[in-house]
Amino acid sequence: MKKQIWFYLTTFVIIFITVGAVTHYDDKATRSEESGQRSTALLPASLDAFYPPQADRPLFTMKMLEMDFPFTGIVVDVLEDDIEKARENFEKFKTLYVELSELIPEWEHKFPMEPVHELGEALRTGNPGAIMGAMENVGTVCHDCHVPNMVKVQQKYHWPDFNMITVQDPLTNDILDFAMFMRYLNVNFTGIFLNLERGNIENARRYFQGFTARFETLKESCQGCHDTERMYYVDGTIQSQIQKLGQTLDEPTINPQTVMGLAMDIGKQSCQKCHLVHLPAAFAKKEWKKLE
Repeated sequence: MKKQIWFYLTTFVIIFITVGAVTHYDDKATRSEESGQRSTALLPASLDAFYPPQADRPLFTMKMLEMDFPFTGIVVDVLEDDIEKARENFEKFKTLYVELSELIPEWEHKFPMEPVHELGEALRTGNPGAIMGAMENVGTVCHDCHVPNMVKVQQKYHWPDFNMITVQDPLTNDILDFAMFMRYLNVNFTGIFLNLERGNIENARRYFQGFTARFETLKESCQGCHDTERMYYVDGTIQSQIQKLGQTLDEPTINPQTVMGLAMDIGKQSCQKCHLVHLPAAFAKKEWKKLE
């Protein structure tokens, strides 16, 4: 049984160390760049005016989507052999393109006019092949800006700050910040298996009870950012696995294979997958605050 429990613990620790190691590696790579290069990696400060809380809506993103409609509409019109309508959509697109280029001074160079003029000329000739080639060139302009900036915009303005979330711990009744609460949850989870390895069955059961109470609070804490019921990481499937783990721990003779399988499933399906989604944004926001 000791060998099985330690196998689980080793695997569990590897999951968390791997996440930390990737972050540490990226952090070292970032810090090894020159200061000027690091600064250019940040989003322009003027972008803040177009996103909450300074704006009531994500205005810049909405403007981008507004521009995309006539741009994609050109393709629709060309496919329907309606060049005149395609030209009308081009004029709408060009107007919005220019407007967007003027909103963020630091990004003005990201809106070159030459590819747009080339698209206009292709539409003037009415040659579908030339039009599609010019469309691809304009699309490359969009792509080259989206690749380094879109995820940053989503992480900075869409994702709330985990530091703003507090949780009332069900075991101590203390109000904890989210990071500290997650540490307590992990202590409960790890405590189950350490005590099993040492033969302290009752202690393992007590740690499990603490884990289930805190996991239920974790599920409730999702409402700090989400206004709908969560269907992943804390849903009925995970709750069922936790319940099975508790039933296994209550058996007179505990099967280490069953414990290991359930624990690994909970770790991979809940802890790891939730971290893969949420940690990149959380860590990125934390690092940007150091540099801004």
